[in-house]
Amino acid sequence: MKATAQNAETEETNRLHTRIYNQLMQQCYNPIQSFVLREHGRLDDVKDVIHSTLEYLTSPTKLERMRQQEFHSNSYILSCAKNVWIKERRRIGGQVVLDFDVQERENEHQDAEIRQQQYKLFWKYFLLMTTDKQQILRFYFQKTPNKIAAKKLGLSEDAYKKRKTRILHSLTLSIQRDPHFKELIIINDAIGY
Repeated sequence: MKATAQNAETEETNRLHTRIYNQLMQQCYNPIQSFVLREHGRLDDVKDVIHSTLEYLTSPTKLERMRQQEFHSNSYILSCAKNVWIKERRRIGGQVVLDFDVQERENEHQDAEIRQQQYKLFWKYFLLMTTDKQQILRFYFQKTPNKIAAKKLGLSEDAYKKRKTRILHSLTLSIQRDPHFKELIIINDAIGY
């Protein structure tokens, strides 16, 4: 019985390794290569960065997170690779000089991607709410005064405020419990926002 469980775990680990490797090589290789070469690296350095990034992403703690979340975004992988390269440059005493304009454009792109994913999470949970709750949130986001919103819904102002607070809290918790939300927090931390 233990052997079967260990075999299943080994197969799962191999499957995750393969998925990470494929994503790294197919979707992230060119941006990583561009970054390393732009930052005074060589093609050999690109291979080293890819290898070190793969080692980092397939470490036991990261694999456990992969089992729970089922994906690593490309932005997260690129951030890991950039950090690997920067640490390597510092380790060998090389100066890390990031092209500010290029870095700023990359950060803007990553920021836009993160915002897009945040909007998707918001709409995912907003659309799961009842129409009454959606209406209360619409009033809130449109900055409708509490007194007017309460009157339109046929509630007292206090009842409206309490309901609005509960709904906002519920929506926030739903979004924060989503595994993709945790990934967005990690990406934000990795790129320094």
